[in-house]
Amino acid sequence: MILTKLLILSSLLSLIDFCNMVLGFGVKASFLFRVSPCRENLHHPSFTIPCYCPSNLYNSVTKEFNPESFVSSRNLSGEETSDYIKEMATDALMEVFYGKENSDSNYEISNVSAEKALKKKMREFQQKINNSMIQLSSDERQNSRKMLADLVLGTSIMRIRHFHAVSFAHDRIYSTIIEPIFGLEGSLKCCNNKKPSNEVAAFRRSTVRSMVNLHIEYMLLQQSGASNSVKEAKKSAIDQGAFRFRSATHRISVMNSLPEFFIQMLVEQYGESKTEEMAIVFNEAGPITLRRNKVKCDSNDLLCQRLQNDGLVHAFPLSMVDSGLQSNFTAPSGCVRMQANESWSPAKKSLWSMEAWKDGWFEVQDTGSQLIVEATEAKGGECVIDYCAGNGGKTLALASIMHNDFHCEKRLSGSLIIANDVVDIRLKQIIGSLKRAGLSDDENPLVSIKTTLDKDINLEDGMADVVLVDAPCSSTGVLRRRPSQRYMLNEEDIAINFPLIQEEILMNASNLVKSSGGRLVYATCSISTHENDEIVTKFENHDGFRENWERWHFNDESDNIFSHCRATVPTAGGCDGFFIARWKRR
Repeated sequence: MILTKLLILSSLLSLIDFCNMVLGFGVKASFLFRVSPCRENLHHPSFTIPCYCPSNLYNSVTKEFNPESFVSSRNLSGEETSDYIKEMATDALMEVFYGKENSDSNYEISNVSAEKALKKKMREFQQKINNSMIQLSSDERQNSRKMLADLVLGTSIMRIRHFHAVSFAHDRIYSTIIEPIFGLEGSLKCCNNKKPSNEVAAFRRSTVRSMVNLHIEYMLLQQSGASNSVKEAKKSAIDQGAFRFRSATHRISVMNSLPEFFIQMLVEQYGESKTEEMAIVFNEAGPITLRRNKVKCDSNDLLCQRLQNDGLVHAFPLSMVDSGLQSNFTAPSGCVRMQANESWSPAKKSLWSMEAWKDGWFEVQDTGSQLIVEATEAKGGECVIDYCAGNGGKTLALASIMHNDFHCEKRLSGSLIIANDVVDIRLKQIIGSLKRAGLSDDENPLVSIKTTLDKDINLEDGMADVVLVDAPCSSTGVLRRRPSQRYMLNEEDIAINFPLIQEEILMNASNLVKSSGGRLVYATCSISTHENDEIVTKFENHDGFRENWERWHFNDESDNIFSHCRATVPTAGGCDGFFIARWKRR
């Protein structure tokens, strides 16, 4: 059952990543609003709080929106295009917030991800363009697609905040409660399997359209030329007029559209102030960090210059890592930070379209992820097992540092990296990346990368110098990279299910480490103590630990209970949230 959940979660995350890549968002938070379709709706200079009450829209939406009657074979005005995109966004979000009918004969509701709903609407939009039902210029088509993506993904991600505002306005006027939507705590099954009446369906639609309008107003404020102090004053006016809170935890949850149980968990671990800092960061675009491939590129300066030549991209080597906690770390060798400017942004030119990437000079990899690989201290000539390899980001990073170690130390024997994962298609993707990275067998005899799909590869006890366990987890440390992930979070998964899996995987992987100096590294991209510190404690309390293992400290000789661990939390302009623990065999 747990494994099935993991496979489903993996598929959803892959869909999110694919959707972001197709739309050209790269690693940037895909919901950031880039189009200003109706700036006149932002009230200047005297800002007033609009009433987002779905009942106000009820009479205008009693019939389902029909794009066929809305769009004729002609050029649409900017206002008409904007209205059409808003209605398409509303259509998409109806399935996201209230579920999709599986069949008329046997009415059932199934939840739909915002990414999947967006892809469906993108296809419909393109079909209407192809059939000459919509006649727009190239720039207008691009802006319309961006607007649709931002409205669907943005409203979905900020659903808790927007729903509370709409619900509060309705309750204040009519003293009744709006039907909850998917994604609110306690409402995962908000919609029963009874087909709604026309009146209920129309009211649902008006609720969703109100949330879309609210997202436009909020993001237009973000895009306005007003000073930060004016923006904050206007936000404060919105907040005071549209929300009521029962506690500080509830306030942070609603204002940042994050599950309240998750906020409560963070407050217990990090305190209210640090939790609010992280909650804000989860709704901002993270920095774009690259890992220089040392197989193909000899220096950070050379990579930065190549990026400048390729696409006028400003990049610079990173020297320090802001952990977001008490101590900072030296950045891994080959860590390069990209900076958007007037000439380049991920929306203008995808990272994966750059010649430097096609030539294998770099991979996109967060600093925290690079710190995990560095923690293995893998050397040329060793056997290393990437036990939960995923799509191979850390496998390729291990190969890069082991190849570089060969040249520095002039070692004689070759290196072997074995990538293992429970999902075969991921391992096949690793194989497909080797040639571009200069790591195929015919190109690089110094480092051999194999997967457990190879018939001649068997994992045996005591075979590896290093075993890296980048365990499956809740991914709470990387929510700004996968903003929709917040609605997949489940308290039982974080506190019970994932820890059970992680403990079992760590124990199994530890058997593969050779005695007398073999190394074991455990890592997650979670910021939950259930998945981090508690797993370390459980591993160190198992029978035989003291006889066979010792803590492998980070530049600290004292046998501190957690001096062999490192952690980061998401910070503005810093890395994502990661956890690392490591041990050596006696």
